[in-house]
Amino acid sequence: MTTGPRARVLLVDDEPDNLVALSAVLEPLGRELVSAASGEEALRLLLREEFALILLDVRMPGLDGFETAALIKQRERSRHLPIIFVTAASKDTEQIFRGYSEGAVDYLMKPYDPAVLRSKVSVFIDLHEKAAELEESEQRFRTAFANAPSGMALLSPDGHLLQVNRAMADMLGHANGDLVGREWESLVHPEERAEDLRALRELGEGGRSVYRAERRFMYADGRELVVAISVSATAAQSASGRQLIAQLEDVTERQRAERERAERLRERAARAEAEALYEREHRIVETLQRSLLPARMPQRPGMSIAARYEPGGADVGGDWYDAIELVDGGIGLAMGDVVGHGIEAASTMGELRNALRAYALDGLAPGAVLAKLDHFVRRLQENQMTTLTYAVVDADWTELRFASAGHLPPLLLGCEGSAEFLWDGRTTPLGVRTDGEYAEGTVQLAGGSTLLLYTDGLVEVPGEDLLAGLERLRQAVMAGPAEPEALCDHLVGAMVGSDPARDDVALLAFRTIALPREVLRLELPTDSDSVRYARRALGRWLEQAGASRKDVWEVQLATHEAFANAIEHAYRFGEALVQLEA
Repeated sequence: MTTGPRARVLLVDDEPDNLVALSAVLEPLGRELVSAASGEEALRLLLREEFALILLDVRMPGLDGFETAALIKQRERSRHLPIIFVTAASKDTEQIFRGYSEGAVDYLMKPYDPAVLRSKVSVFIDLHEKAAELEESEQRFRTAFANAPSGMALLSPDGHLLQVNRAMADMLGHANGDLVGREWESLVHPEERAEDLRALRELGEGGRSVYRAERRFMYADGRELVVAISVSATAAQSASGRQLIAQLEDVTERQRAERERAERLRERAARAEAEALYEREHRIVETLQRSLLPARMPQRPGMSIAARYEPGGADVGGDWYDAIELVDGGIGLAMGDVVGHGIEAASTMGELRNALRAYALDGLAPGAVLAKLDHFVRRLQENQMTTLTYAVVDADWTELRFASAGHLPPLLLGCEGSAEFLWDGRTTPLGVRTDGEYAEGTVQLAGGSTLLLYTDGLVEVPGEDLLAGLERLRQAVMAGPAEPEALCDHLVGAMVGSDPARDDVALLAFRTIALPREVLRLELPTDSDSVRYARRALGRWLEQAGASRKDVWEVQLATHEAFANAIEHAYRFGEALVQLEA
């Protein structure tokens, strides 16, 4: 499915009747058709607009089709743009050869077969849109790679560094350019190179899927640091094997802290010292656990999100949540609980969260994401089990799709104040099934609805039936405020209280903002997200007011153009607010 702008076709002919005929033939393709009455006008349009294809008449006053094509091909911006000549001239071989020499991809004589013309144009539109999708996907990867908080590197099959992000360069005390082209083994301590080389070779040849280890790396000034590495093969294939991608995390301080803790435990057996150590561990664990959770929640027009995490013990727990801005403008919401505690559970949690983000950004539905994560968990570690709910809210904030792998049901608070659990879309936890589909549930979201995801620490009390705990939560939600930040604070106070939680507690609240019924007033920042939200919000408000689909479309188009022009010509992004009233 195309996620970027739809392809546009430029029609160039000095005869208005010919332009009308071309438009009629190509209209069924559902793409924007832009007309130019001369070669000069076409060149002006190409300076400021993007097109997938040009249909160019040969015989025109002023610049003819051949001269126009030559100028188009001379410009860097448009030199790769495909051109189809359409002419009523005789089938002069010399003219046809000249057309191809000027860079045409085809040469059609009038009268042409409309079906053939549509087919040819459709091919070039498809090529253009697929190329745009590929470029968008590659750009997302480059952005995620460059901005990753942990060290990242792309390696050739023989272990040479092809790309390195800023986090890795900083970790090792180098500039990015100093590392590109170097061999992986040159960064690793000489005593630990042999196993790495063997593992990288097996990855490149397809003999294994992932390699994890802790290695001593050499800092730029010769110092040693301990780095946890995770290397896996990519889909990129060359004659010598598959390219590899590596993730690196400096665990020097963690290992040093672990050694110091072990030494203190051996030296101090007294109860008072053990209790003091317990308190210190609790603070370290809470910091570590919070560092594995999102640093911030997405903020988008028309919705708000808040989340809380309350640790329940000294060991690192496996409770986690995430909110992901999806490619199509929607939001992915996740709440999970890895069975167990300690570093192992936290490590599994981190890998599971990264995997979920990757699958979610591929645009997979909730059930498909859980199916892939189930396979991932079973390959990750034997006898590992985790529960997870993954939900997707569409870009209009009107539809919720969700699937649950053994997790407690989401709670939906309607705009009228009633609350109900969503029991659909439930299947077994991740890591315990053989293979199969994960069920999904779907509900419509009215403006002002609130979705709550949570872990069992919020509702479970020893000796109490689970259903009783769920009912306590439902009553607390209905009695609480609607705004997500305030609701999270209210629920932590009502369900956990001032005493430390017996188990880790995580919760996430997502709320849609209701549109006014009589008068629509929006005040939005000057960015692209606001333009898209204003268009969708205006469309929903007009539909509620009984406008026809044609009227909705025309008003949306005019508003979109006005909004975009205000941003582009009056302000720079982020410097002002745009007000919309209807």
